[in-house]
Amino acid sequence: MIPHVPPTGERVGPLQVATDLSPEPTEQLKIRLVWAAMRGMQQELMACPATFILLGGARGPGKSEGMLIGDIIRHLQVMRDAGAKARILILRRRLKHAEDTIEDIRWAWELIGGKVPSGDASKIMRFPDGSTMRFGYLEDVGDAAQYSGKNFTYIGVEEINQIGSQEAVLRLLGTLRGEGPERKMVGTCNWEGAGTGWLKEMFVRPYPKGRAIIHRELPMYDGKRYKFTLAYIPSKVTDNLVISRTRPEYIANLLMATEHNPQLRKSWLEGDPDALSGTFFQEFFTWKNRGGVLHPFQVPVHWPRFVCGDWGTAKPFAFYWIAEAAETVRTHREGLVIPEGSLIAYREYYGIQQDEFGRITPNVGVRMSAFEVGQEIWARGAKDPPRQYLVLDPAQFRQQDGPTVAQELYRGEYDAAVEDGRKPSGAWIPADNTRAGDQGHPGGFDQMRMRLRGAPCAEAGGQPRPLFYAFETCPHLLRVWPTMVHDDKKPEDMAKGPGVEDHPLDAIRYGKMSRPMRRRKTREQHTPPGVWTWSEQLRRAGIQGAA
Repeated sequence: MIPHVPPTGERVGPLQVATDLSPEPTEQLKIRLVWAAMRGMQQELMACPATFILLGGARGPGKSEGMLIGDIIRHLQVMRDAGAKARILILRRRLKHAEDTIEDIRWAWELIGGKVPSGDASKIMRFPDGSTMRFGYLEDVGDAAQYSGKNFTYIGVEEINQIGSQEAVLRLLGTLRGEGPERKMVGTCNWEGAGTGWLKEMFVRPYPKGRAIIHRELPMYDGKRYKFTLAYIPSKVTDNLVISRTRPEYIANLLMATEHNPQLRKSWLEGDPDALSGTFFQEFFTWKNRGGVLHPFQVPVHWPRFVCGDWGTAKPFAFYWIAEAAETVRTHREGLVIPEGSLIAYREYYGIQQDEFGRITPNVGVRMSAFEVGQEIWARGAKDPPRQYLVLDPAQFRQQDGPTVAQELYRGEYDAAVEDGRKPSGAWIPADNTRAGDQGHPGGFDQMRMRLRGAPCAEAGGQPRPLFYAFETCPHLLRVWPTMVHDDKKPEDMAKGPGVEDHPLDAIRYGKMSRPMRRRKTREQHTPPGVWTWSEQLRRAGIQGAA
């Protein structure tokens, strides 16, 4: 466990910092009070022996001060006392944001002799004992490559939750190899932004209460196992009694800003990692509270079914089996009303990397071939009633030098079906890949929101009921859905990029666009346009002589 300090928020200490960090300090070393650590999160950070520490939680508890002043100055003293030189790297998502960091903390670093460059965050700050501090940026793996040849003893990442690429952050650990008695990495985090999904999986899920050392045993190719330690230190705004006593209007501001958004309030004031404010789909939380997640039940045989998928190799692939409610029903276990026309995701096949203990590596695929995945799709759905179609990312139908991904998927499914003496049902069709709506026409995200919000249902007493549901057996869909955020440059669109794990949402979006919410003239089963005939399906899959 992390050495416990009562989280009262009172400043204790004081933390005394030498103003002379020269290699040969005088006997009468001047001591000046620079900063006093608060009980709780700040002192726990400075006492924590873990290699990688996450300061997660609310706004205003003192995370940035704890890292940039308290822990970094402590690190400088530890290295100086051991006769070593600290090599510190401070990162933000954008380089211009590093300038704000310099201005905010300039006074503390100058008191201990640091020379802070003015207006240029790319320069190096130097301390009298030869220690250095660099400022940089990190957003993706390409940015991490610029630090690959460096040796650091301390890496601090401000607002690490804004970095969607876990791989980019973890690559920095390869540079944590400077000489001296201590090497550590610290990130500050609010629970909003593109990185919340992987941070929660890495730091919160193993021990949700936090304040414990998480030991990871990692195998080497020679059979030896090496320990890596992590820690999650949570916090609330009320942990900071300095703010409560001297600036109570700040807490009032947060309360006013979140008056009509309880999820945002839980995130900003309580530091609740499950609130995940700032999500692209705010409707998700209401949907979940209304019973959008169902305990699995036997799907009626006569309900229309289809499969929707998003392809990936280095990144995960995602396939979902969907049923459409042919009539309004009430679930036996929860007693919840499922309106006619609702879509239910009842099976998930997600190709994500896992270790021997079942721990996943977010947004890293398993590199299976399309043929192998097609075989597995058949195996998982072989006992189901015939499906109407399988809808897939349209990019996988583009013909280049060899067979398309769609053809290979179908070939794998077809071969597996033939071995069982059967034929796969339904055609593979390209999806409507419209993301955001245009000129009054709803796009894929509009369809997703409409189904999450639902509509009034007479059988539910006129109360709104969702028109989309997911079984508990779709954990990755439920894990990544609330972590999606808005695109910085196009707010009506969802953020995307190499670090964003949006594959389950893309698959579901394709499925919903194949079953758009609109009034239909008949009650006939809906089959999307562009469905191939059986012979055309075989021809496109490159299977000759099959009937």
